[in-house]
Amino acid sequence: MPDDLIIHGLTTVTTDGLQLLPALDHSFKAGTLTLVLGRSGTGKTMLLEMLSGLRVPSSGQIILGSTPLWAESALSKRKKLNREVLLRLGTAFQHPEQQLFANTIKEEFLYTLRPFNLSQEERNQRIQHALSLFPGDPESWLERDPFQLSGGQQRRLSLALLQAAAPMWLLLDEPTAGIDAEGTSLLYDHLQQRKAEGLGTIIVTHDPDAFLTITDSVLILYADKFWQGPPSELAEQKHIWNEAGLALPVQLNTLHLLRASGIPMPIASWPNASAAAAAIKIALADHPAAGYGEAQVVQEVNTSVDTNFTEANDTQDEPNAEQQKVHDEGKISESSQTENSSFKTHDPRAVWVVYMLLSPGILVQAHWFGWIAAFIVTLVVIRYARIPFIECLKPAAGLIMFTLIASILSGLAVEGTEFPTQVSEMNGSIVTLPFGLFFAVNPAEETFFRLSILVMIMMIGYVLLSGINHLRLKRSLEQGLHLLKRIRVPVDPFALTSSLIIRFIPMIMDEWHRFARIAAARGKYPFRPGQIPIFRMRMTMIPILISLLRLGETLSLILIVRGVGHVDSKPTIAFRLRFSPSDYMIIAVAVCILLVLLILNYKIFV
Repeated sequence: MPDDLIIHGLTTVTTDGLQLLPALDHSFKAGTLTLVLGRSGTGKTMLLEMLSGLRVPSSGQIILGSTPLWAESALSKRKKLNREVLLRLGTAFQHPEQQLFANTIKEEFLYTLRPFNLSQEERNQRIQHALSLFPGDPESWLERDPFQLSGGQQRRLSLALLQAAAPMWLLLDEPTAGIDAEGTSLLYDHLQQRKAEGLGTIIVTHDPDAFLTITDSVLILYADKFWQGPPSELAEQKHIWNEAGLALPVQLNTLHLLRASGIPMPIASWPNASAAAAAIKIALADHPAAGYGEAQVVQEVNTSVDTNFTEANDTQDEPNAEQQKVHDEGKISESSQTENSSFKTHDPRAVWVVYMLLSPGILVQAHWFGWIAAFIVTLVVIRYARIPFIECLKPAAGLIMFTLIASILSGLAVEGTEFPTQVSEMNGSIVTLPFGLFFAVNPAEETFFRLSILVMIMMIGYVLLSGINHLRLKRSLEQGLHLLKRIRVPVDPFALTSSLIIRFIPMIMDEWHRFARIAAARGKYPFRPGQIPIFRMRMTMIPILISLLRLGETLSLILIVRGVGHVDSKPTIAFRLRFSPSDYMIIAVAVCILLVLLILNYKIFV
């Protein structure tokens, strides 16, 4: 028997402490369809990601029946995803066709059904049933390439994959975006069938008109609160739509306009075409003598619809201050934390000079007092950039792990080698370990010292680089290397290439996180969001590479259209960079730090 999906006190907080969702308490009943509405930035997609196990909630619980989605780990305080619950959830993102990555449609089905451990007979039955969504012979579709399908066929395949998985709860994000009337009708019928089978569906959408006639419950997210209730109750509370900054659905708007025109419409029910036609017929029968003919009714209603629909759109396009604040905060939370770096206001040439001054000062350190000073300088740079420390650790995580492993291995030795039996100044103290192993402190300490210095230099470079816009970087290189053009050095291509690399780094990271979520949603493995197990790496890298190739192709077309590479074209200079007093100030501070580090290192050796 299907279970209810229940949330208690669910909320999420960004790394800078911004709470994007109010503490939600809601029960999604089995066998029902729930719409989640709200303006952009109110946390609708984040709610869906938390329900799917793709985002860790900051607080609260998600329970399917009596089983929590996140269980406490016995070995650590970190929560672990419950795979039993994951297998009963099916998730489709806003563009489900982008979740495809196998060579054939058959391989797509096999990958989707792999986590369920089905017999071959049951697996084939599910595939054949799902292929009923395609016209013609089902077998003829199995060997086709998903990337050779049309956009509508790819979305139909995504729906077929979800149908084959037979999830107890279906979680959809903007399912009607970019599909035609036939696709919408197909989805509509599928949702009705799920309700008849007692299965639940949650839909995040900005287009409620397509689903309100079969919706059982509506959840509207505000800036700091939420509303929940049946559509019939929502139909009688027009003010809720205004408070949430949403335009009235066409059907509901027509209901109010018909009432304003004197036509009695049913109360406490969602409007539909049959009820509207019956009410108009009654109105025409009651007022024949007054000349209140059908043509007049239609004309008045159409006029009112045009006027009020325009007003509703104006209301949605011009949110109040509170709604705009929520929208802006939502966009900030979804963007990288490095966008707020203080170095964005400085000339990229000044930032580069700062890096060239700090790096040698840190690199020459040869004593732990100097190491501590270098570490303090690193923290100061991160602090000035206003970037959370945890964000700086992410790109350095691999090098930090390598540093620790290399330090441990450099101090290990097996019984029988020369240095464990001789306590020397070079090896320092030696620790005897089980299994005939020895550990020399000094080699491990020296390895850690040298590699950690490189980690600090890399982190400073990342922080400084995060504050350079790719367009400003291109312009700074063109201005800084302008004199080299006289000796025919290709400065312009070099500047363009460097700026594109800077532009592509965050895009590559975004693509990685996006496909990591796709792999987790389809693979149903109980790993924390953003982590991909080694055995799933191949299936994740393929779509990432394809996506990057498409981005590169799009970029090439853009460059061609803009005339890049034309011999006779003269570049247009949009702006020129000039050093400001603050640029000279940070360079002066960097010079002072360099001198302090050099003096500190010299004094220690003297």
